[in-house]
Amino acid sequence: MIKRFFSLAQMKTHFSLGAVSKSASAFNTEKLCWLNHHYINHLPPEKVATYLAWHVEKQGIDTQGGPPLVEIVKLFGERCKTLKEMAESCRYFYQELTEFNVDAAKKHLKQAAHQPLTMAATKLAEIAEWKVENIHNALQSTATELQINMGKVGMPLRVAVTGVNQS
Repeated sequence: MIKRFFSLAQMKTHFSLGAVSKSASAFNTEKLCWLNHHYINHLPPEKVATYLAWHVEKQGIDTQGGPPLVEIVKLFGERCKTLKEMAESCRYFYQELTEFNVDAAKKHLKQAAHQPLTMAATKLAEIAEWKVENIHNALQSTATELQINMGKVGMPLRVAVTGVNQS
């Protein structure tokens, strides 16, 4: 079995500069992204959040009005392969939406989405305790009452709130 992860102590034990050849090395960007994604998901979220803070700041995002970055790491860790991607993906938590993905808007923000979005907005506004379960129940209730599948509520809502069809 191939070992893919080494501690610093293991690297010192198993590798030496004497084994390095003069031939050109190969750089595998795909493997680097895979390894990066592994560490995003296996390091403590608090530690990853400290690194994410630099990327968020570099993109000019003020995080004062939104969730702690550690929560962003927990939410986006599985989806994002890099911290730069995570910083770009979380922007809507902290800033007003200024543009939509045109293709997503054309596909999901049609006239047929008006009634589900209006009803969902009403139900969401009535939630006393803002928890995942309560939000899900409000959206599921909207779909059930309108006799449509959850995607006809969730996708237009996702695009309306985030500007993209993947969040």
